[in-house]
Amino acid sequence: MTAFSPRESITPHSPFLLSKVLFIINPSAGSSRKRKKLKEILDHLHRFSGFLEVFYTKSSLDATRVVSEKRSDGWTLLLCSGGDGTINEVVNGLLTQAMGPIPLTFPPIGILPTGTGNGLVREIGLPLDPIQAYQAIIKGSPQAIYPALVNQRYFVLMAGTGFDAFVTARVERRKGIFRKIPKIWTYFLFGFTSIFKYPYPSLHFKVDGKPYTGSTGIVTKSRCVVGPYIFSPKSNLQDPTLTLCLFKSRGFIGHLFLTARFILSGRCGKAVQYIPGREVTVQEGNTVIQADGEENGNLPARFLISSHPILLIYPNEPS
Repeated sequence: MTAFSPRESITPHSPFLLSKVLFIINPSAGSSRKRKKLKEILDHLHRFSGFLEVFYTKSSLDATRVVSEKRSDGWTLLLCSGGDGTINEVVNGLLTQAMGPIPLTFPPIGILPTGTGNGLVREIGLPLDPIQAYQAIIKGSPQAIYPALVNQRYFVLMAGTGFDAFVTARVERRKGIFRKIPKIWTYFLFGFTSIFKYPYPSLHFKVDGKPYTGSTGIVTKSRCVVGPYIFSPKSNLQDPTLTLCLFKSRGFIGHLFLTARFILSGRCGKAVQYIPGREVTVQEGNTVIQADGEENGNLPARFLISSHPILLIYPNEPS
């Protein structure tokens, strides 16, 4: 079922869940087809929530600001409609110490996917349809996950430096017709052309103090890095660990073969080394950093696990 009547009362897994709801909506994320479905969800919330506050973002970091201002107000559910960038802003609003004292407890986060990539939604198994995702959230269960931190910015899925950050920087600076193409497709397009433009430097990493060298390092919390593709099979949002995915190739031919192999087989083979740990550092190099697909300055960088877990609503397994 992809729709429901606003008058239909869905019994939450916890009756307390809809007592006080803060709903953050990015009105420009993803497709208008998905965003139109939010009206049915809003109708349901207006009817069945004890208290509802809705905030529409207008510019970058709006969600971070609003969540940080309201994070201690006793919310029982924090709904977030948008893509992975919007979710990243919400998480930073909850955890960033610069915004004031961090509360002892956080409301659970429910994600309504209206973005294009929706990596976190895919990671936890929520439906990609916003209404079906809302129904799964109402019936779901909060689970503790451990975000990570790089240079004062939190991320949930992945961050890194090297080729992926090089592509991210090109995508973020795109102009003209490329602004009208869905962001995930520009990643694929710019990713392919960047294979021939990236300089493939030697970057020197340390994982828990042990040195490693490669041309790119992606630090993951999630298995899925690009849309539905499983890139780091042993990564787990619920574990307080990081995985450095180290690209050892130094030239475009190696990256070209790696990309082709990954797309065709879903595996990277020996071209990528997976190194678990709790702290990753990289010091030298004039290279950009990305966090959850957004630019985050330049090297040096230090990647750490957050000392504060947050609650994310997972769908319950079908009975």
